[in-house]
This record gives sequence, C-alpha cells and structure tokens, in this order.
Amino acid sequence: MPGKLVLRYMDNEGESSSFGVYGANFSAANYDAQNTLMDALITAVGNVTRGNQVHTTRMYSDSDGPASGPPADVEAQREQKWLVTYHGDGSLKKFRAEIPTADVQVKPSGTEFMDLTAGVGLALVTAFEAYVRSPDDPAETVTVDTIRLVHRNL
Repeated sequence: MPGKLVLRYMDNEGESSSFGVYGANFSAANYDAQNTLMDALITAVGNVTRGNQVHTTRMYSDSDGPASGPPADVEAQREQKWLVTYHGDGSLKKFRAEIPTADVQVKPSGTEFMDLTAGVGLALVTAFEAYVRSPDDPAETVTVDTIRLVHRNL
C-alpha cells in the first residue's frame, strides 16, 4: 500500500488548507526509512511556508502537528500557495501539489518561481524527490519541474 503524507496549515485568519503527496509502498523493511523521508519533507515544506502546521496525517497514523492555533504572521494566508509541478520519471505524466501559506520572501525578487538550485528551494526539491512517488504507481520516482507562487480564491 502506498504511503501518503498530508500536512494541514492554518493561516493568520484561522482558515486551513492542506498539502498531500504519495510515497513508496510501506513495509516493515522500509518503515523507518520512509518516516525519515517524511520528516525531511515536513521540515523542507515548513521552511517555505508562513502558516502553522496544525495537523499531520501519515498513511499509517494520524497525529496533531506542532501548533494548535493561527500564526501571528499576518502574511500567512492559505490563498498564497507554492504550486509544485512534477512528473513521473518513467511515465513522464505530469502532477501538481499545492503548499499553502507560501512564504513569498524565499523567492527571488522579480519572479514568481522559487530558486530550486540553492537554499530552501533546493532543500525542498531534495526532500520532495526523495519521498514522493507517482500517485499512479508507488514504485515510480518523480522529478520536480517548477515551484511557482500562485494565489487562489478559496
């Protein structure tokens, strides 16, 4: 059964939004390794968001996140998101995931795209590609194409 990680973030107004991705199949042999990869992705996503992570769901467990209320940061808005576009390495099929409460200060000025070659952008790509698998095939690895700032009316 494929693993799944869902992170729910709360914005400054107390509204929440989620980010979810699939991972490799879980087994007794890779349980610890998959948890380590999930933890790295949670940290990397936390480094590019302004909201409070209020809930974490792992395929095999459900636990509260580190915060229980809205963040003090008025810039933490669930409508500002990082749109991650990625593809399956074998199928080349395109996929998307949105990370809420984007921290816009981590992108270079004058562009809507996160720098994926250094800093928190590189850390996010590294953690994402290490954990995430194709939603269609838990054995298929993925490659991040872009991470772009988007604004959604919810």
